This record gives sequence, structure tokens and C-alpha cells, in this order.
Amino acid sequence: RLGVELTPAEGGTRLSWTQVFEDAAVALAVAHILVPANEQNLDRLRALLARDTQANGARARQLAAALIRNVGDVPLTRLLRDPHYDSRGASLAQGTAARKLGASYDVLEPGKRGCPYHLHHAQEEMFVVLEGRGTLRVAGEMLPIKAGDVVFIPPGPQYPHQILNTSDAPMKYLSISTQDAPEICEYPDSGKFMALGSREATERFHAIGRRGGDLDYWDGEP
Repeated sequence: RLGVELTPAEGGTRLSWTQVFEDAAVALAVAHILVPANEQNLDRLRALLARDTQANGARARQLAAALIRNVGDVPLTRLLRDPHYDSRGASLAQGTAARKLGASYDVLEPGKRGCPYHLHHAQEEMFVVLEGRGTLRVAGEMLPIKAGDVVFIPPGPQYPHQILNTSDAPMKYLSISTQDAPEICEYPDSGKFMALGSREATERFHAIGRRGGDLDYWDGEP
């Protein structure tokens, strides 16, 4: 990728360029040429500079689309299930270059719960409280959380968890998780489980059931 800069100099215009090698992020080559000051040369240099600026601008926009999300720009979808659940949220990682991380932005209404009490067998999670305060229900305990807190939830049966807004104002937070799969989530309050297959599958396996209805390994087999 070529970066070009024009600067006035005695006897003409100084043309400087920087070559950025795509296969070596830190490798740079810098050179300077003094170009005689006439209209033909200046027009050519201006055209070169404009072309370089346009190319770099397009690449910058592509990178921004693949790597950056702003929580103020994403449309929020409401999840309402009376009497306990009322939140608005959006997936942040969808459509980005992320491969091993997922992220979402959630606004939880006062007195409501984020999602059912659950645990993961594969995925690790992190929550970042951006605004407000509430309670982290985890492993049978109720822990206060507030803006600025970062919560880490490893996978495993030791850490069933749920976020509750126990305040009188909306609570805003980020949910970030690894995307390990296959994955099994358990829901201790209801005795359910959810199984998810590989993310790369054309039709991803998805099943929700309740423990206690176990079948014999050979059930239904010829």
C-alpha cells in the first residue's frame, strides 16, 4: 500500500512516499524526490495523491465495518416475557471478522432479569456493567454489581449465573463470550438443558430437553 505526501520545497515540490508491505506489518520504506515546480507535474502529483487518499479511505472503511461496532448505533430488539423478563439487546459480533468471540449489548429494565439462571459446559463469559447497578445471582449467592464492574464466569457446574436489575433505573451491560462448540447449557431452576452443535455445520444441531427422560443407548436402533 502506497502513502503519498506533497510538501513545498526550494526549487519545486517534494514528493514523499511510504510503502507499507502487507505481509510484514512493520516493514516500511520511505523515499523523497524533488519534483520541478510546473503545472503539469503538480497536476500529476495531485492526481496521484487523490487516488492514494481514495484507496486508503476505502480500505479504512472496510476495516471499520469488519472490526468496530458502537453500542449507540446498533438497533435493539426487545425481549418481553412477563412478569420477570424485559430487556432490549443486540448482537455486536454478528457481521464482524470475529471468529472466537461473541458479544452483545443489553439494556435491562428495573426489577427484571436478563435471562434464566444457567451454566455453560464449554463457553466462558464476561460481563461489563456500563451503566446502573443490579445483582449477580451466582452459585447460590447474590452479589451486588454496579457500573465499572467486570464479571468473569468460567464454564462448569460451579458457576450457574443470572443478572438481575434490582435498582429503579435501567441497567446497561456488555456480554462477551467464547464461541466454543459443541455446547451444553443447563438451567437449574427448571431442570432443562440445551445442546448446540458445531457452528460450522450447514444446519446447526439444536435441542432443548429436560433431564429425567433418559433413553437406553440402543433405543430405536435396528
